[in-house]
Amino acid sequence: MRSGDSWILNGSKHRVVNVPLAQLFAVEVAIAPVGGRKSTSTILVPRDAPGLSLEIDGAGPQSRHGACGGLILRDCRAPAQNLLGPEGESALASELERCLPQDLALNLGIGRAAYEAALDYAQLRVQGGRRIIEHQAIGGKLAEVAIRLEVARTAIWQAAWASDHPEAFANRSLPDLPLAFNYASSFRWSNDANPFLFRELGELGYKFIFITLYAAHAGMYAAWNAMEDLVKNQEQAQWTLETMKAGHPTESHHVMARVSHFQELEKLYIPGTEDRIKGSHGFDDHRAH
Repeated sequence: MRSGDSWILNGSKHRVVNVPLAQLFAVEVAIAPVGGRKSTSTILVPRDAPGLSLEIDGAGPQSRHGACGGLILRDCRAPAQNLLGPEGESALASELERCLPQDLALNLGIGRAAYEAALDYAQLRVQGGRRIIEHQAIGGKLAEVAIRLEVARTAIWQAAWASDHPEAFANRSLPDLPLAFNYASSFRWSNDANPFLFRELGELGYKFIFITLYAAHAGMYAAWNAMEDLVKNQEQAQWTLETMKAGHPTESHHVMARVSHFQELEKLYIPGTEDRIKGSHGFDDHRAH
């Protein structure tokens, strides 16, 4: 944010090229919304700026760009005149957008090479008298990887084309990608200091958000708590459950299991079903609970 003749910056970035050597860093920052929309700007931050800490990577494997390190900005002050271009218009955004598809293509190539190596191995290795690719567990995983690679390839091609044709966004000749985001609990979002919000994912262009096994986790959690309550409080646990479920959409397990739907199917295809249902001691339309 702006404070007098300085910009106050907070954030961090790892794997920054030439941190051990650079005397000036071009930092892409998010600033207060301009004209009701989010915007970014590029600010030059000197190496000795107050609030800037540098982390130099060890002597281990380096990236293809060379020596790297990390930048940590905690209430870092950069001179206001170090802003590149008008406020809210990033001087580097277009260049970064052009570089991104190249980096993504590199990752895609590595992923495809790994997939092809796994595919070759699965066609050679024999287990239980069959090649392991013929086992559903292995063949299914390889098929899923192949689909994901093809989807990623299509998205990268489109992103690369769009970076060369920015006018396509203005006239909507570039169709929206049906991007999906897996908000799985494996990512431990609750431990993240700044997790993605659904609203933010939507603003980034994701059309679908799904959570792997959310219902399974929720069901296991509820069942565990219910069983624990039953052991501890015995019949009181059942009475409490009945009270809580009264009037709730899940009150009737017959409704949840769509019993009436299957009874209608029985009536269509099994003679005598209607008389059997009415004469039974079970449940009919008037005894749905």
